[in-house]
Amino acid sequence: MEQAFFKKITQFYEQLESDLIQVEENVCKACQCSECCSIVAKGGEHSVSSMELDYIENYYQETGYPQGNINLFKEYLSRKKDTAGEILHPICPFFSKQNFQCSIYSARPLSCRLFGSYFIEGFQVPSRCYFNTIGKIVKKDEFIKEIPFAVAFSELKAEHLGAQKITLPLSPELHQNPEYLSFFDSSDPYLKGRKNLQDGKITKALEHYQETIVKNPKQSFIPCCISLDLIQAQQYAEAAAYGEKAVTLSPENAFYHFVLAIAYQLSGKIEKAIESYQESLKLNPENEAAKTTLNSLLQSS
Repeated sequence: MEQAFFKKITQFYEQLESDLIQVEENVCKACQCSECCSIVAKGGEHSVSSMELDYIENYYQETGYPQGNINLFKEYLSRKKDTAGEILHPICPFFSKQNFQCSIYSARPLSCRLFGSYFIEGFQVPSRCYFNTIGKIVKKDEFIKEIPFAVAFSELKAEHLGAQKITLPLSPELHQNPEYLSFFDSSDPYLKGRKNLQDGKITKALEHYQETIVKNPKQSFIPCCISLDLIQAQQYAEAAAYGEKAVTLSPENAFYHFVLAIAYQLSGKIEKAIESYQESLKLNPENEAAKTTLNSLLQSS
């Protein structure tokens, strides 16, 4: 992870903390239940993005901590089991049983930061937990709407995904990436539009896509996701239109320019595709797919 992006995430976390319940001491040491740092938390499910894992790894490099715990943490997140079928790490490897606190507290993921301030409806908060009576209970479908800076966090995740190695044609893994879909709550019309598109109902899909744009007018990752869907469905003109919306909302996002360039290229707008590939490379010179495609277009034009 580049230092500039590492600092951007750090600044996001600092802004987020000011909107969460503030504690001045280690309240977990008082109750000593450790459930917030176990597989029990979040109903047995921790949501940690690849961006956050990269951030933690970068934090380890900065602080000089041994890298081994990162792999243990990944096993913990996947709920890896031993040969007897028992979960290897029921408690987070970063949790210190000696002093009841997190060893990477400054770099902890968003789901950990939210614990105590927000609880998903149905989660049984331990009666002795400090946050038992002060945390806000929200429905699962509305959870992302309640999170402070949720849009900003989604934008960061989209930017991080866009900085990964990309090949052409677009990989189905990118299109089906769980993080890509996790930008949306289950009631968002985007998911209905995506289902319609998969069923070949293009007109209905476009109606739902427009509905989610109206619902979320400032979230640039949404038109980018729609553009990716439409590229996969070979609806290139519509893909370009949504790609343009994403770039207009976030002109500094290299991945959005790259997606727009692909849509332009496949819809036959080669000059615009060249301009968008060039803009994408200005923002992210390491995008080898953009370099290769741009060189090919320049040689043939």
